[in-house]
Amino acid sequence: MNVAAIGDNTLSGYNTYWLNITDEIGSWVTASSVNSLAWKLNADEKINRAGNKPLVHQALEISIFEPDLVIIAYGQDQICQGGSDPTGEIEMAISILRKSFIILIPAQNLEAISNMQRDKSLCSHRCLAADAVETGLVNYTLAQLADGERVFYFPELEDSLVFQDDFNERDCINPSALGGSVFAKNVYNVFRNEIRGDRGR
Repeated sequence: MNVAAIGDNTLSGYNTYWLNITDEIGSWVTASSVNSLAWKLNADEKINRAGNKPLVHQALEISIFEPDLVIIAYGQDQICQGGSDPTGEIEMAISILRKSFIILIPAQNLEAISNMQRDKSLCSHRCLAADAVETGLVNYTLAQLADGERVFYFPELEDSLVFQDDFNERDCINPSALGGSVFAKNVYNVFRNEIRGDRGR
């Protein structure tokens, strides 16, 4: 199985340990760590293009690898640069990756997280678009685009990271090592259960 990640840089892992380290170590999706989703899925190849490039650009970059599973997080990197309706961009990325299973990760309510983290002096500022209203719009769109066959959205993941220790102390938004392992475990469990339920595995 080949696993890929695109979208918000919370999938990149570069800030997981407060250092500019490689994705191979830090990403909760594609890292070699036993806590990563790729490890849990016994992935043979791992491709990570998550960051601040447009989502469609990232999808085109990984499409040549024809990954079996793609994790898409439409988050701050996209919300703060895009328009008011993310549907077209996400639909196009899904269309480009037509040979892959896709898991759409809920967007984070950065407003709520920042409030929770307000006692941390090193928190960086976030764009005003990433508030509860915008997050709700994005997550509604993601849920509508899921078909339960090839494209999945799991509402139960919306509140997966809820404690301060789940987030990076330096910037408040990227998951910590603890938070990343929690997300990897939760995504693995709900996806495995969904596949088993739909296909009798």
